[in-house]
Amino acid sequence: MTSPYLKSRRPVLVTAAEKPWGTHYRLKAYVIDCRDQFKLITDLTIRGKALLTQLGIEPATVPPAIITGKIS
Repeated sequence: MTSPYLKSRRPVLVTAAEKPWGTHYRLKAYVIDCRDQFKLITDLTIRGKALLTQLGIEPATVPPAIITGKIS
């Protein structure tokens, strides 16, 4: 609710679902100006990751074999 890009009079909807690779969060929020949509997404992503890091939660990682396609 503190993002400078968020239209404060509209509700923000947060849903979470557990997936095999981790928790999948979805947010529905409205920007003040549609040109700021990607700025809002970036702002929320950075804030979310910072908070999870403060809590000692490590982000999910993809094994290198999956990235390179060299699965044995």
